[in-house]
Amino acid sequence: MSDNRYSLYGYFGFQNIGDDIMLLNALNYFDEFRKDSKFYVFVNEDYYSTNSDYTNYSNIQVSYIKLSPFINRIAVYYYASLVKEAFWIGGTCLYETSSSGLTGVQWLMRLIKKYNGLSKDFSFCNIGIGEFTSEKGKILYKDIVFYSKYISCRDQLSFSKVKEHFKEDVSKFIKGGDLASLIDYRREGTPRDYTLVFCGHYQYHSDTKVIAFYSEMLNELGKLGFDILFVPMHQGVDNDNIFHYKIAENLKCKYDVISYTPREIFAWLEKGKFIISMRLHGVFLSDIIGVPNIGIAYHEKVSTYVNNTEVLTSIRNKQLGETITKEEILWVIEKYIKPENFLAKEKIEAINGMPIFEH
Repeated sequence: MSDNRYSLYGYFGFQNIGDDIMLLNALNYFDEFRKDSKFYVFVNEDYYSTNSDYTNYSNIQVSYIKLSPFINRIAVYYYASLVKEAFWIGGTCLYETSSSGLTGVQWLMRLIKKYNGLSKDFSFCNIGIGEFTSEKGKILYKDIVFYSKYISCRDQLSFSKVKEHFKEDVSKFIKGGDLASLIDYRREGTPRDYTLVFCGHYQYHSDTKVIAFYSEMLNELGKLGFDILFVPMHQGVDNDNIFHYKIAENLKCKYDVISYTPREIFAWLEKGKFIISMRLHGVFLSDIIGVPNIGIAYHEKVSTYVNNTEVLTSIRNKQLGETITKEEILWVIEKYIKPENFLAKEKIEAINGMPIFEH
C-alpha cells in the first residue's frame, strides 16, 4: 500500500517564492515521472490547497498537511506508516544560524529518526549546504548525513562541502541543481522603461547602516528617472517588505512596495527595466525571465550563482554595501544577455538530482 506514497518536507508554507516555485516544479516533475503516486506535503501554512497550480495534476494526488505540535510529535508516525519514504525538497537546510542556532537542524534530526524508527528512509533532494561552526552543530551534521539515505546538492559548492566532510559516504551524494530552473518561461510582458526592481532581505531590517546605504544608493539611481519597485522574495514572518519600508521612508523618488501571490511573481518582475536583488531567487528568476540584473551577495550562494552564469560577472556580482553606480546599470542593460546555456545546464543538473526518488 505504501509503495507509491511519499512524504515531502521543505521550507513550504512560509510565503517564500523560491521555495514555492521549487515545490511547484517538483510536483510537476512527479506528475510526469512518478505516475499513480500520492504525496503528503507538510507545510507551515496551507495556502496551496486553494491554488489550482498546486492541486490539479493528471497523474498524482497531493495532500497538504499543516504542521502543528500534534503533527510533529504524534501524527507524524501515522503518516510515516503510510509512506514508502520521505524527502526534503530544495533550500539551504543544513547549516547553523547566528540567530536560531541549531533549532531547525535539531528538529530535522528528530524527524529523520522518527521515519527511520518505522524503517522508512529519508533523503534530501537538490539542497544547499551551509556552515556548521560549533562542535554540537558538526555532530548533528554528521548524524543527519549518517541517518539519511541520499543527498543531492543544488550546486557545486554544496556538493564539494559534503564530499570533503564525509569522504567515507560519497556514494550517498549526488550533484544536482536548483529546482527553480525546471520552470519553462518566456517573457510576455513589456518592461516599464523607468522601473528598477529591488529585492532586499529582511535580515537587514534593523541594520541602520545597511538601510542608510541602500536608501542613498536608490535615491541616486532615482535621479536617472527610475521609479523603484520593491518586490519581496519572502512575504511570511520576517517579510522582506519590513526592510523595504525602512528604505522607502528615506526615498525622494517615486516608489511602490508590493505584495503578490506565487502566480503573479513573473508579472511583477517583468515590469523591471533592471533588477537588483539580495535574494538568490530574485537573481535566478530575473535570469529566467531575461531581465538585466545585479546580485548583492549577502551570502556566498548569491555570488556563486552569478559567477556560474558567466554573464558580466565582474559587474553583476556585488558585495553587501558595495555601490552600484548608474553607469554600471546602464552598461549591464546594454550588454546583458540571458544565460541560456547556463540555465539549460542547470535544468539538466536539477533533473539529475531527482533520481533519488528512483533508488
